[in-house]
Amino acid sequence: MRAMASRSASASSTCSTFALSSSPGIMRWGWMSLLVIVLEVYLWTKAGDQSFVKALRFHLYAFSVFGLYFTSRYVWRRMRQLIRPLPLLAQYPLLAVLLVGLSLATITIPLGQLIILTEPPLFLLLGSYLVGVVIFLSGTLLGLHVTTSIMRRLVKRRDNNSKIDNGESKDASLRFQSLIALLITLALLSIGGYHSRNIQISYVTIPISRLPHNLNGTTIVQLSDIHMGPFIGRSRIESVVKKANALNGDIIVITGDLIDSSVENLWEAAKPLGELKTKLGVYYTTGNHEYYSGDVDSWIEKLPELRVTPLINERRCIEPLMKEGSTTEGNGRDESCQNGFYLAGLEDIETRRLRYGHHSMDIHKALSGRTQKIPTVVLAHQPRAAAEAIHWKDVRLVLSGHTHAGQVLPLMLPIYLYNPYFAGLYQPMVGVYVYVSAGTHYYMLPYRHYKPEITLLTLVSV
Repeated sequence: MRAMASRSASASSTCSTFALSSSPGIMRWGWMSLLVIVLEVYLWTKAGDQSFVKALRFHLYAFSVFGLYFTSRYVWRRMRQLIRPLPLLAQYPLLAVLLVGLSLATITIPLGQLIILTEPPLFLLLGSYLVGVVIFLSGTLLGLHVTTSIMRRLVKRRDNNSKIDNGESKDASLRFQSLIALLITLALLSIGGYHSRNIQISYVTIPISRLPHNLNGTTIVQLSDIHMGPFIGRSRIESVVKKANALNGDIIVITGDLIDSSVENLWEAAKPLGELKTKLGVYYTTGNHEYYSGDVDSWIEKLPELRVTPLINERRCIEPLMKEGSTTEGNGRDESCQNGFYLAGLEDIETRRLRYGHHSMDIHKALSGRTQKIPTVVLAHQPRAAAEAIHWKDVRLVLSGHTHAGQVLPLMLPIYLYNPYFAGLYQPMVGVYVYVSAGTHYYMLPYRHYKPEITLLTLVSV
């Protein structure tokens, strides 16, 4: 009996310390994978060819598989420990469901790059939800385990006479932690899933200095980070178009990350964009994901067929009486744009690092040579680009996106710290505004802990 108790305690202790004992292995794989990515980035940057983007994308997806594999293993062991006290007839079905779910989560991201249809297949959508389950659950489990271990050690140091926990108490503690982690994860999933399916409309008023009085009250509908691709299909695009049209904006702008794959894969899904209705046109500028797709040139060429005008380091003059499709490029002539304002679009700032063919953000090309004292609205996908654009003379408003406002709770703090602007309206200097959209959809994980949005901006003359 004593030997059996010893073996039981040993097994329980081994299981209870899995998170910590497996951490070095996980860290080794993580650092090795990260090193490979860094080396590839360096080598392909030196080559200066857009095939660098393809290599980077491949390694990022490979890295995600490694990461999900190890987190799935951790979730499997912890959940198996939670299920173990149940009767065998209950254990086996639960373990089978757990195994299938974790397996699907592990392969969903690479499968999403191989199977891109007009509407995402049901198993891919299910897999994307399961990826979120694995990430949230593993993070919560590990966080609770580390916190509990630290607290236990602090208590033992304070009281030198405290007894060391036996295997049974540790095992019970881990099962309790797993149960709490499940409840926290369920709450995160419920809130995030609800928000991701319910796009809010944000109303913002922007005072614009020297805005012509005949353009007072001009409305701009901003869409950003739509991420049409493996997990966002035609039906979601149709829904966004209906919501945007209902706002009856004078102008519609799409501030990057519209797509996550090639024209060949997504053209049918993109066709509802041709139903966007405005008085003064639909304008678009690129985000970093357009370049990750490897097909940005085809999208720039094809979008005008849907009456979407790409602004690639260039500008247009927005005048009150102009007709859709008859806009003139602001070319700096004294007679240009006297009765309107400039709308400029920048290529994504990521192009400076990617060295994607001839593409590069060129703020000088987009903004130099304008008629003085004519206000300018700039479309710049990333807030880092907005931070540069605001220093140009007569720039009154910059519209950005990219951050998703963190999208999910664990990412909010690092994204907030990394970007000069996080989400919402900012006034970095007198008479100059930056608005960062929280994004219209999600990327990869179908969860949003910060509500997605379509923004209606009203420009008022001051």
